[in-house]
Amino acid sequence: METDKVLKMFFELENAIINGNLSELWQENDHLPLCWEEFKCEKAGCPAYNRPGIRCWQVSGTFCTHGILNSEMTSKWEACEACEVFRKATQAKEDRIKELINNIIFALRCFDPASLRIIRIKKGLERVVSHYKLTIREKEVLLLILDRLPRKDISDALKISHETVKMHFKHIYKKLNVHSVSAALRVLDQFCSGAEYVAFLDSSEPSEEDLEEDNLEESDNNKA
Repeated sequence: METDKVLKMFFELENAIINGNLSELWQENDHLPLCWEEFKCEKAGCPAYNRPGIRCWQVSGTFCTHGILNSEMTSKWEACEACEVFRKATQAKEDRIKELINNIIFALRCFDPASLRIIRIKKGLERVVSHYKLTIREKEVLLLILDRLPRKDISDALKISHETVKMHFKHIYKKLNVHSVSAALRVLDQFCSGAEYVAFLDSSEPSEEDLEEDNLEESDNNKA
């Protein structure tokens, strides 16, 4: 890539930062591998799984790295340089420069309050998993609950039956000592900064399907 072209890209990046138009500078990469295909990975609960165009080295909480704090994102990029996915994505000099720009854009976005709130929620999830001794599968289900997926979509994402999803819900509810999605999210609230979590909680009401199933289960429990 010519020096003039590289300089032009960085001048455009500078203007985008000043004007708040970072999205317009995002660089496409035709050589970006799909990490789950590269490693034959079927971890549907991983935040990088089945998301074409995502840069797995920019994602917090990936299964391959067992999670990484936002403040350590730079060291994560350095660690990922040895990974086959990153190497293929940056083998060509032009692609390497493109991904450098993408990493700068991503780092700047991480200072956005909404992004920081999501990171704190993910940290809270890790504390819940540790405190209540949730299994790996229960963590995957809880992560998808956080994404406000209905039970059918959770079943599809994890490639398990609806009955198995229902069983995991019951186990999560029992460990957290709750009876609904809303109550489970409020337990998570206790492990996050409350002020940061309020906006997320308000937008995370359970679906009609979950409310109906939870009410039926609670009714059955009362009869028993």
